[in-house]
Amino acid sequence: MKTRSVGLLLVLGAVSVAPAQLVTGHWEFDDPANGLRATIGQNGSFFTYIPPSGNAQGVTQFDTTTAFGIPALPGAAGPVRVAYIPGYNGNEAIAMYPGVPANPVDPNVSYINQYTFIFDILIPNGSAAPWVSFFNTNECNRNDGDFFAQQVNPADPLAYSIGISGQYDGVLFGNTWHRVIISVNLADPYGPLMSKYIDGALVGEQILGSGVDGRWSLYPVGDNLPTLILGDNNGDTGPIYVAALQFRNYAVDAATAATLGGVGAAGIPVDSGTQGYWNFRSVSAPLAPAAGFTGPASLTWFNGCAPTTCPFDLRNTTQFGPSTSFGVPALPDGVAHGMRFDAPYDCNGYLLPHGAAPNGGGAKVNQYTIIADVYFTADDINPTSIAHGSVTLPHEPDWVPLYANALPGVDDAMLWMYFPNGTIGDDGQYGDTEGWIQFGTWMRVVCSVDTSADPAVVSKYVIYADDTVRGPVTQLEAGEGLDGRRALVTAAAAGENYLFAFGDGGIYTVPYTRTGFCSSYQVRDYAMPASEVAALGGPRAAGIPRPVPAVCPGDLNCDGQVNFDDIDLFVEALSYSGGAGWPYPACPWIAGDCTADGNVNFDDIDAFVARIGADCP
Repeated sequence: MKTRSVGLLLVLGAVSVAPAQLVTGHWEFDDPANGLRATIGQNGSFFTYIPPSGNAQGVTQFDTTTAFGIPALPGAAGPVRVAYIPGYNGNEAIAMYPGVPANPVDPNVSYINQYTFIFDILIPNGSAAPWVSFFNTNECNRNDGDFFAQQVNPADPLAYSIGISGQYDGVLFGNTWHRVIISVNLADPYGPLMSKYIDGALVGEQILGSGVDGRWSLYPVGDNLPTLILGDNNGDTGPIYVAALQFRNYAVDAATAATLGGVGAAGIPVDSGTQGYWNFRSVSAPLAPAAGFTGPASLTWFNGCAPTTCPFDLRNTTQFGPSTSFGVPALPDGVAHGMRFDAPYDCNGYLLPHGAAPNGGGAKVNQYTIIADVYFTADDINPTSIAHGSVTLPHEPDWVPLYANALPGVDDAMLWMYFPNGTIGDDGQYGDTEGWIQFGTWMRVVCSVDTSADPAVVSKYVIYADDTVRGPVTQLEAGEGLDGRRALVTAAAAGENYLFAFGDGGIYTVPYTRTGFCSSYQVRDYAMPASEVAALGGPRAAGIPRPVPAVCPGDLNCDGQVNFDDIDLFVEALSYSGGAGWPYPACPWIAGDCTADGNVNFDDIDAFVARIGADCP
């Protein structure tokens, strides 16, 4: 189990520091194994969307134990709010995004293989359900759940045992609060191990049918895919009350489970490996983290994945390679590698998660910049129909969206390039940009957005390969201030950092999307000033510049201060000798070096503790 030094438990005074300005997403489309791999931030994905058919939020209820007529939480002085799930169908679940890297740390490991779920639950008396699913590792609920409670005796619905694959242990009594701990270590040297605990006591262990990166592994942060809580493909689940849920990034041992014990009014204890903790007590935001807890894992509603009825699959119609293989000329510093993107339809898109945290004083990302190096030919822009592999579909000519920030069908794109007169803008504000957008020309398109006040400010630029800068031209968007339609939603609020490259929002019968070539795409979590944009220079084969944050000893998340949020990252940095393989390129590993000896090791621990509470310059 990970532990913190006693010295880390000091009390901090209030510190106010401006957040660091970071590149939070960067894609160069040059990895032959994964064309949408991120150089910084989360990998992109080929997104397919059809309006889902589930109604998880509608069937889930939140109220007090008294209102539900169930026993109070042990030790509670009064009623406590809990969640009631009547039994989800195959298109319903609660989606949990673990938000942590793959483990154990190994270049050959792609998924989370060591983890723990902790559930405080009550199965009501009289439940006719023979099964209750606890979680499903398939992001679309398209196969069987991966851990269940099973009725001990169908003739006696008052007791359940827990497990999977025919091995069920222990007893959960009906109408009784129990703490269920599911500890998974797929990398155990003796075989992929699942340990099962009820109220702190080990009730069974089993060797699972697949190991590292197999059925029971979870998607890590870069994959942008959830684990489904209480989900099963064919609805093999039943009514259950949940008072608390916790996710940890390691497999707890018997001693730790014993200290966790059973359900109590105070909830589930938290340690440094706790990545997500929810107790459903907030009336306005029941899926928000428990009060006072911060962690990367997030919850949202799952209402089913898209059926495979989209007329074409972007994975099959998107090409990656050197620009010259697509008739696109080299840049001043050489041949650029990139993505020959297809024109997204109303059911698919290129999801490039922006990775930025809420800023500008709101709950969304209100200040950000998007930069793209692009090239279009006349053939990209003019046709009224486009061949997507073997399927030809109508598209509006002349328009190319730079990005959309919402699911298809929810809203329009946020910025457009219009080729007949070469303008760039949105909402009819295209003036003073005539001739900027050109086909047969490399362009670095920059859109700097600030929605922290009303009106929102959108600043537009185009920089050519000879470093000529057009802009800024600013458009003001009244009524779109703090957390307005141009602000970016975060994974904590919506389950995903939605940003769709070259997508139009899918609200038109005939899409306003086109094909083209993109060699580099970048998101920054601040509105770049004009001087900084001009310093970028024009498109290059080397890609869009990626400024490295100034190193501040102890600030491992580059948020401008050294605090408790840096502890887990500091502990993680100790295991990366020399920084090789450090999985967070947006913030350098060497920031863990608090003794200025050029390394991050145990000698830095005391110095790191001493810096907690320090401001970064």
